[in-house]
Amino acid sequence: MAVRKRAPQTVAQKVRSAEKKAERAFTVMWDELRMDNHYILSGYRPEFLSFKKCFISLGYLHNETACLGMSATYHTISCHSHAIAKLGNKLDYLGIVILIMGSFIPSVYYGFYCDPTLMRVYWSMITLLGLGCATVSTVPSFRTSAWRPFRAAMFVAMGGSSVVPVLHGLRLYGWADLEVRMGLSWMLAEGALYVTGAGLYAARVPEKWAPGRFDIWGSSHQIFHFLVVAAAACHLVGLVKSANYLEGKMVEGLCVGM
Repeated sequence: MAVRKRAPQTVAQKVRSAEKKAERAFTVMWDELRMDNHYILSGYRPEFLSFKKCFISLGYLHNETACLGMSATYHTISCHSHAIAKLGNKLDYLGIVILIMGSFIPSVYYGFYCDPTLMRVYWSMITLLGLGCATVSTVPSFRTSAWRPFRAAMFVAMGGSSVVPVLHGLRLYGWADLEVRMGLSWMLAEGALYVTGAGLYAARVPEKWAPGRFDIWGSSHQIFHFLVVAAAACHLVGLVKSANYLEGKMVEGLCVGM
């Protein structure tokens, strides 16, 4: 009995075969879905082209399982399609803008409670920077590779702007007073966590030391998100202490003589 030889697959047939395989799979390998971190080898979700399947993926492990708010939305729906992933990426960056502005505004309120003019100046500063970052994150003409250095500079300026009111507050009130007004030590801890997380994320540590070992748990992206949550917790503790201090001083006339 003669054995029929299978004709070799064309490139188009191989592509269709890979697409069908991806449709049936919960996760695929890095070389099956070219992602941006080549140290994470597996656990990628294919493009489902279905929001239902995207949300079903919340129920099983993949390499975005452990990654808050808009960022969580992005990591959930990014497997729908390239177009939806781009939309989710915009939401992710808007979430960063909201987080930074939301952290900045109450800290300035408590730190400069006795100087409403300075308070409004710094609120205006962070609002303008926030609008700028939101613009470069969402307007298509700014999302090209040519504008990447400018986008990065905008976010660095927005994040670094928190140093300005802190230094100004230290000059006006001194460390001890600013500690109780603004929860300064908690703000410094928050900043250290942010910088550590961003540094690990940029360096892609630890997955670059052992590609494939941290595909599901322990990647730099996940560590970054955990440190962001820890930083937000530090900020909350500082704000609670500031609020309690301000409430306790209301009766005594906190701003008298200033």
